[in-house]
Amino acid sequence: MGTPELSAVGLKTLLDSDFFDICAVITKKDTPAGRNMQVHKSAVKVLTEKYNQDNKKNIPVLQPEKLKDIKEQIKEINPELIVVIAYGKILSSETLNIPKYGCVNVHASLLPKYRGASCVPAPILNGDELSGITIMKMDEGMDTGPIIKKLEIKLSDDETSTSLMEKIIKLSEENLVPTLIEYLEGNIKPQEQDESLASYVEMIEKEDGHLDFKNESAEVIERRVRAYYPWPGTYAFIEKDSLPKDKILFKILQVSNNFINAPQAEAGKIFLQDNNLAIGCQDKAIIIERLQLEGKKPMSAQDFLQGNNWVIGKVLK
Repeated sequence: MGTPELSAVGLKTLLDSDFFDICAVITKKDTPAGRNMQVHKSAVKVLTEKYNQDNKKNIPVLQPEKLKDIKEQIKEINPELIVVIAYGKILSSETLNIPKYGCVNVHASLLPKYRGASCVPAPILNGDELSGITIMKMDEGMDTGPIIKKLEIKLSDDETSTSLMEKIIKLSEENLVPTLIEYLEGNIKPQEQDESLASYVEMIEKEDGHLDFKNESAEVIERRVRAYYPWPGTYAFIEKDSLPKDKILFKILQVSNNFINAPQAEAGKIFLQDNNLAIGCQDKAIIIERLQLEGKKPMSAQDFLQGNNWVIGKVLK
């Protein structure tokens, strides 16, 4: 069971392994996306269809609106194990109890820390040194099941959600199959989570990317830029009389992790210092490296300044 690229990578390792026989794939329904609202298949469905075509197989791809709609079908398939990677739907206790060896989930954090949907950006937002993946046996709770294995990733100073997801995918690709085999052969006993260490992260909304220079430090804003790249992105609004609208989005794509001591800088005000495009924050100022104005292409700060000096002195809101 899975939907995005992380799920597809996990599925491919299972398909490539002689130990496993995939009897069905369950993924989300095809969804319209983009300006033309073209129907897009999930990464898992695309992979399965290609695998079936290339190998003359007929692994069924099930796309129920609700899992209860195919409850009897799952019982008829009678899988020994269900692997769940970023499927996006809650499994009922009835479904969890169908497989002989239960349902195993790959979660993109070091549980019990960061249970919930937004576990990839959370360690970046909080300035953690480590993230990773947890392979766990599922129960009825939200990421509360016993842990089969945890694998760590050391976060770099310029880690973004994009770069961290790439590392998570690679770690899952390398470790999913051997870990599952160890578990199924009885060489790993799942360990209960320590509830006293548990924390939850809520779903990120588009509005979470709106920066508050007045009430947040330069360090916090720098983390938010990295954690929310590429989605929802970080932004504020800039005003100018000649703009097509009263205010337009000023998207901040990349900032330096070196800050400027600028005690006189007004929060949100754009200024130049040592040829660097900077913005005042609650304490210090951040240096902008890449940005994008609404309706324009992303560009470096230096390229941007060649034709947009009008932003100097403006206050972002």
